[in-house]
This record gives sequence, structure tokens and C-alpha cells, in this order.
Amino acid sequence: MVENGANLQLSTTAPTSAANAGTYLNGSFATIEGAVATALHKFGATMQYVENQISYNTKKADALNYGFGALVDADLAKESANLQALQTRQQLGVQSPSVANQGSQTLLSLFR
Repeated sequence: MVENGANLQLSTTAPTSAANAGTYLNGSFATIEGAVATALHKFGATMQYVENQISYNTKKADALNYGFGALVDADLAKESANLQALQTRQQLGVQSPSVANQGSQTLLSLFR
């Protein structure tokens, strides 16, 4: 089987008899036909490989985007919880002196 199609050439002269035509079809033409079939098989296999790589890379990019989105969502949830805790601390910080003053005012009112 010929691997490189550059060496394959069809004859430019027509066969002069049926026997010559049969010999040509069984010889040169069969060789060229086999080389074309081999090239088509290689092209099909390469095309399938490229399609598989495109599919793999698309799925990989989708997975990376999904993972990145999950990380962003997790960070936002964490920061939201931290903000809520900080706001609660601030409210308690403002309310604590008021509660402490009320306690002393209650004691003083007992003595009046």
C-alpha cells in the first residue's frame, strides 16, 4: 500500500483492449483506490480525534466556570455572615452601656 499520494499518477493513455483495461483496473487503479481509501480513513480518524478534543475542552471549561462560580458564591456567603456578625457586635456595643446605666439607675431608685 502506498502511504504518500504524491507518487500516484493515473495513466494518460487509454487502454487499447479489454485485457489492457482489466490489467489497468486490477493494477494501477486498485493501488490508487487503496491509497485514497487509506487517506480517507486517516482523515476520518483525525477528524474524530479533533471533535473529541473540542468536546473534552468544552466540558472542562464548563466545569471550571461552574467551580469558579461556586467559589465566588461561597466567598459571598462567608462575607455576608462576617458582616452580620460585625453588625451584631456593633449593636451590642451600643446597647451595653445603656443596659449598664439602667442597672445603676434601678439600684438608685431603690434607695429613693
